[in-house]
Amino acid sequence: MIDFVIKNKEWLFSGVGVVVIAAIFGFVNRIQKRPKLMLTVQRANIRCNIEGEYDLQIDFLFMARNGRIYLKKIKFGHRLPVFGPYEVKKYRFINKLVINYADDALSYAPSDLEKNAKKLIKSGLDVADFCIEIGDYRTFTLIERIESERLPDQWKELPLTGWKVIVDYNDNRQIEVPFDFTKHPSSEDGAFVEWHI
Repeated sequence: MIDFVIKNKEWLFSGVGVVVIAAIFGFVNRIQKRPKLMLTVQRANIRCNIEGEYDLQIDFLFMARNGRIYLKKIKFGHRLPVFGPYEVKKYRFINKLVINYADDALSYAPSDLEKNAKKLIKSGLDVADFCIEIGDYRTFTLIERIESERLPDQWKELPLTGWKVIVDYNDNRQIEVPFDFTKHPSSEDGAFVEWHI
């Protein structure tokens, strides 16, 4: 047997090499063919209504590649705990999305925005198991009111930078996209001047 291997080593090892290369290409090809979610944050505006109370509008563009995408959960947050007021958390889960709300929602007065947002969210789409077909582009909007952390003598201001949205989809797949907020012109004067880390 050893004599056969020694005499035919080029033939034997080239055959093993072909099998190994074919296995690698097959594995890479399977990975490339797996459904993939592409995500872009198109707009992220934030407004400070009063100290500690913020309205925000985030527009997401989703695209499915190589197969159907089934959304599982979406959350957005910051690297530090910023959502309050008392049990401060890093993330907020998004349960419903509004289909492409093209208007500037933050141009409405805070009381009007709250009424409109409740209507829109009621008619919104559930995130869990929402399907995006291959090649589809879907634009969704999140309109939400949030509170920042309450400190003993003041409210902590929310930062404009360092945010991210995380989407879990299909079977144990995840995409994370960083973004920064833009201060809306209707924001309270003096808001977003500094943020203490």
